[in-house]
Amino acid sequence: LRTMSVVNLSRSPATCLRVPVQVPASTPASQMTDLVDAVKQYCAEAVVDWLPGGCEAQFASTDFAQGHMNLNLWVTCRHPPADVSAVYGARSALLLFVHAYMESSGIEYVKPLAPLQMRESGSGQQLFEPQPLSTRNSGGGRTPLQEGRYNAEHSASWWSRAPDAA
Repeated sequence: LRTMSVVNLSRSPATCLRVPVQVPASTPASQMTDLVDAVKQYCAEAVVDWLPGGCEAQFASTDFAQGHMNLNLWVTCRHPPADVSAVYGARSALLLFVHAYMESSGIEYVKPLAPLQMRESGSGQQLFEPQPLSTRNSGGGRTPLQEGRYNAEHSASWWSRAPDAA
């Protein structure tokens, strides 16, 4: 035990948490600003959980291929780090507030469109091929849809089947 360090969490300074939030890239800048202002106001009013002035927000990165921007909320919790359930309870309440605010202000998650090109195959069937969203390589592999061909007639016949009548 002599070589091990001991951390006294009850005497540690306030806990600063990073709370990542994904904001749809289609959200207008004014709504993004309103979201950040609302979170700061929430933290200022929820003095039971958060220290005054202990909320910073930074847009850390964009992922337009996935359709969102990454927002990091850095919030300073009033609860001591040793009280893990209180710290993560406050974090949970903050995330629920963010969700409720985004829902009430009409900020919706929408998957980005994946354009498809329709062409005739040699056998006369219509085939769909996905078109790349961008020219950059995201580092991932090809999707099953990109590897094979999607037969529209087969899909339409499968969806139009009526259940067997008893």
